Amino acid sequence: MRALALVLALVAGFWLVGEANPPAPPVLQGDQLGPENGETAQQYVQRAAATLDHDEASFALVTFDRPLGPDEAATALEPAPRVSALVVPGVAPVVVPEASIGKMRIDVLRSATASPIAGAVVFAPRTQLERINATDTVLAVEMLPADAVWGAFSITPSATRGGCIVCGVVRKPVLHR
Repeated sequence: MRALALVLALVAGFWLVGEANPPAPPVLQGDQLGPENGETAQQYVQRAAATLDHDEASFALVTFDRPLGPDEAATALEPAPRVSALVVPGVAPVVVPEASIGKMRIDVLRSATASPIAGAVVFAPRTQLERINATDTVLAVEMLPADAVWGAFSITPSATRGGCIVCGVVRKPVLHR
């Protein structure tokens, strides 16, 4: 009888500890950036342009029309107050820090990768994203909703593959507001 009472007390104790300390809910990866499977570059450019629909600062994927060196990439991304990650063909996105005192963004990009840069995840308001999108070396800028948070969105494999979306063949259509 004592053994049964001890077992019940232990089970009740574990249950109370579990109730007091529930597991953290998983982070849902609901939002995603980049071309969808089977989407042409032209379709992606049009879909991405339609996401520039709110003024609040948001994360966005900047896709270059061809892989760029760090100097060209830094010039194209200059309007963005924050560059969070680089998209390098064939590897997972490379998270980059803010430039430290005495350093510039170009220094961060140069030290982050020796490979050509296909795009970048930036954090900026729409006006600055539109300035980036107007750059000759930028194919598309796809903006997430304002409530998207770092770590809770993904980048499609098509964006990191370095395939047709960054080949430089497709050019942005002229969009009128």
